[in-house]
Amino acid sequence: MKPELKEDAHPLSLESAFLAAMSHELKTPLTSILGFTDLLLQGNSGPLTEAQRRQLSSVEGSALKLLGLVNDVLDLAKANAGMLEPAREEFDLEYVIGACLKEVRADASGKGIALKAEMEEGAKRAVGDMRRTEEALRHLLANALKFTDSGSVGVQARRRGEEVEVAVRDTGIGIAQEDLALLFKPFRQVDSGWARKYEGAGLGLSLVKGLVEAMGGRVRVESKKGEGSVFSFTLPAPLESRIY
Repeated sequence: MKPELKEDAHPLSLESAFLAAMSHELKTPLTSILGFTDLLLQGNSGPLTEAQRRQLSSVEGSALKLLGLVNDVLDLAKANAGMLEPAREEFDLEYVIGACLKEVRADASGKGIALKAEMEEGAKRAVGDMRRTEEALRHLLANALKFTDSGSVGVQARRRGEEVEVAVRDTGIGIAQEDLALLFKPFRQVDSGWARKYEGAGLGLSLVKGLVEAMGGRVRVESKKGEGSVFSFTLPAPLESRIY
């Protein structure tokens, strides 16, 4: 359902409604591109040469990347408009962390970066939306790997009373204190010379914040330029595992 526009709506709500509407319009042709590309790759229109297969695979990869970006914009618009309705149920956080680390293992290996995981016994389950949590953690891991050229990226899950805290720690380039306020603003990247060489639309961290807050959690960041960063978020802990 598209957001309703009201005459007295806040400018942010109007912006979110516009982004949501445009995202829906973009998804239709992208879905068509992916569908017909897949049919061609399956050979439904005749055999392909190896060069044609490589070119079509490149088209498919680019379309998937664009579709992911459109989905991010749509989720961000929903979060800003208060329309995001994540599930609230107990789920296996250990599985989510393992799946996300497996997904980025090849990228980490290609850069020579070690992946680490540490999980407390009481932090293996959480309450929230499993798919949205995986989406948020995937963005944090991708961000950590993007800005880390050597060393390690690690995920730590700890129990904090009524909450479970998930932290992504990296040994990357870090962030200056004066730039921390820009991090969670959509379509913004830290305006520093060293950051301009890194690709990205500036959506990931703002989307993480929107997703986590919609699930009743909080997002924090600790960083120092040249010394790496720690991005963490909280989720409610299952009742039986809470410590007071």
